[in-house]
Amino acid sequence: MILLPDYLSEGVFCDGLNYSAVAQDLARGENGFWSLQLSETYNAKFLDQLPMFIWVQSLFFRVFGDSLYTEGIMASCLVILNVLLMRRLWKHFFSGSRIADKYAWMPVLFWACIPEAMWVYSNNMIEMLMGVFALAAVAVIAPSLREGNLKIAPLVLGGVLIWCAAFCKGPQGVFPIITIAAYYIVWPERISFGKAVLGSLIITAIPVAITAVVLLFEPARDYTNSWFGYRVVHSFSETNTRGLQPHYNLAWRLFSELIPCYILMTLLAVSVGVRKQWRQINSRGRNHWFFLLIGLSGSLPLLLTSEQRGFYLGTSLSFFALGLASWSAPMFLVLCGNVKISARAANMWKVGALIAVIGAVSFASTRLGTYSRDEKVFADSHLLGTYLGRGTMAGVVFKGSREDSFQAHIARYYDIDLDLVIEDKEYIITPISYTLYDDAYELVDLKMNKHRLYHCIGCRPQG
Repeated sequence: MILLPDYLSEGVFCDGLNYSAVAQDLARGENGFWSLQLSETYNAKFLDQLPMFIWVQSLFFRVFGDSLYTEGIMASCLVILNVLLMRRLWKHFFSGSRIADKYAWMPVLFWACIPEAMWVYSNNMIEMLMGVFALAAVAVIAPSLREGNLKIAPLVLGGVLIWCAAFCKGPQGVFPIITIAAYYIVWPERISFGKAVLGSLIITAIPVAITAVVLLFEPARDYTNSWFGYRVVHSFSETNTRGLQPHYNLAWRLFSELIPCYILMTLLAVSVGVRKQWRQINSRGRNHWFFLLIGLSGSLPLLLTSEQRGFYLGTSLSFFALGLASWSAPMFLVLCGNVKISARAANMWKVGALIAVIGAVSFASTRLGTYSRDEKVFADSHLLGTYLGRGTMAGVVFKGSREDSFQAHIARYYDIDLDLVIEDKEYIITPISYTLYDDAYELVDLKMNKHRLYHCIGCRPQG
């Protein structure tokens, strides 16, 4: 319900638009898995990310077509998977307790309260798929350790899932390899040190082995080498100004993103209040430490890079939600034990919830045909795309036009290439503040918000 208004409206962060445009071309067969491109004139060799996310999204484009809602359908599927995996982990670690089934909604509530966690799903960011792979890896590995014995099949599958997470965006996806180490740190009585080391080596060796096999193929090796130099090395360079902020910025962002969770925890603590009950809660167990360790392993290494973008945290936020909810659930259990709810009150709550759902759906429906961001830019893109037609090319005279949301949007919805080389172009796009003084071109009256379109009077039509 939180995300539905964004899915029904138009407007996605520039990076998300770029991913969907590349995935769309891959679905049409215009790109290859190891030869991705955004357009012929911009990002002709798309090296922003590794191909996993692009390939998965291309499957959705093949099934659902080029609809405005294809990205939203994929994001909705990933939200569902994320929730199911969180519930699976919750029920495993609280098995045998009333908390397991009765309060399995708590980590989902905490997760939904984290603004950045929802933002990545609203803007088609790679972190949403990485987060699902990371949760799945931990959900496969951790239950196999409970009896203190290493089960090879779950460890191998967990290693494969870790590789999938890493193959979305690189090293920041490998943090679930800490799962067994975190398990040993929190519950040293459940697994021996030797088995913890052996298990960690196995789940580390699997993604390394898969990567080694993949790199035997020349196209994969060429693409990965180019990506590594362009993205990984560059992200540690102080000359990189893309998203450049102080290294502590993400630590602050992490703290501030979790403030809604802190508020929920504080309200519960104040509500419980009685010292006797607090001592009872204090024996809550150690589940929260396990989840928080994994969350920190997926967040703190990001402080080393020169790019400090808040949405990079999206992959690990589910683990923080699980950890903070694990800490809070016993308090909620005590609080509910002191509150008696009549059948009538329970029915009123159900009716209230139904009314809230209906209201949320009604509100979301009002967002159909609207923009959630960059309204004037996207409106111009639609006017130009309709006028120029799909698959055309236009010259542009302003630097930066190829990197912003305008380029990404017009590539995603109209497959139009923008080229800084304007010679011999039938059409030229300029900022609205710019006048093209060339007698060979006439201004096209499209009444755009931020751009102007000029048409070459004597040029041969494109195509």
